[in-house]
Amino acid sequence: MRGSVKKSLIHIPYTLKNPYSPFLVSVSRPIITKDFAGLGRYKIKNIDINAGFLRTIALQDTINKMKKKKIYFYPTQKALKVAFMLGEIDTAYNLNSTSVDKTDISKWNSVKITQYTDYSSLITIFYNNVDPILSNKKIRQALNYALSEKVIFGKRAFGPIPPNSLYFELSSSYKTSDVELSKTLLSTVSEPIGTLVISTPEEYLEAAKQMQKDWQKVGIKTTVKIVDNIPSNFQIFLYKLKLPLDPDQYILWHSAQPDNIVHYKNLRIDKLLEDGRSIADVEKRKKIYADFQKYLNDDAPASFYYFPINYTLSKK
Repeated sequence: MRGSVKKSLIHIPYTLKNPYSPFLVSVSRPIITKDFAGLGRYKIKNIDINAGFLRTIALQDTINKMKKKKIYFYPTQKALKVAFMLGEIDTAYNLNSTSVDKTDISKWNSVKITQYTDYSSLITIFYNNVDPILSNKKIRQALNYALSEKVIFGKRAFGPIPPNSLYFELSSSYKTSDVELSKTLLSTVSEPIGTLVISTPEEYLEAAKQMQKDWQKVGIKTTVKIVDNIPSNFQIFLYKLKLPLDPDQYILWHSAQPDNIVHYKNLRIDKLLEDGRSIADVEKRKKIYADFQKYLNDDAPASFYYFPINYTLSKK
């Protein structure tokens, strides 16, 4: 998420202290080279850190010494919106809403609003598959079916692969929402469920509240816990999953991977993930990832909630 500011300044906000990105990318050469020079024309002139938090990075053009840029880091989206409201920046990109507390910036006559659906980000409800309650597949399925068909924050997802991917395949029997089926599944559960804890950064608090309302309709009680990093132990974790163009999600769902934060184990899924990354033929991969989506959705180690609608605020 970023925003352009006056005098060619650039803003890039910061959310979690340890943002979870399951897809790691290796580069063939360092992005920052000798003397803090980058691969382009700019080099790092100065870095401002306050109390362990990165505030700004000053960049200088290596060809035109008079040309400079600054990157500003803010702790939350709210801080970015406030900066826009105060006139400190002219444009704010990639916001998940246009409101700050009770103020809706989109209603200002001087502000232009544009929006798009971000299919590279999937807001996901991760279930701890070794939790005494959530290790029960029926409970996970019931939570998944209880979620509303419509989401005001974005486009409802149908699985771990976005609908604009050539590998996307929706099983004819799959349902995103079925409250009666959710209630039926819960009626077969003998153990008491109690109150489930949803951990999430403040950025997704409103989405967590919507989950609470949906689950309350089927008799599930929940409480929300705001976190600023990835919990080492959680019941339910609501967060953004960054999706690559390739459908390979080996490090996220394979049982042998340390980044499998839900501790999910399924030998069929393991084999599909192994085959998917070892085969180059597109048509064969389509079949593999169609099965992957079908069986992962059925097992419900997580609920693939929605693709966020992002907003850009700019001054007219």
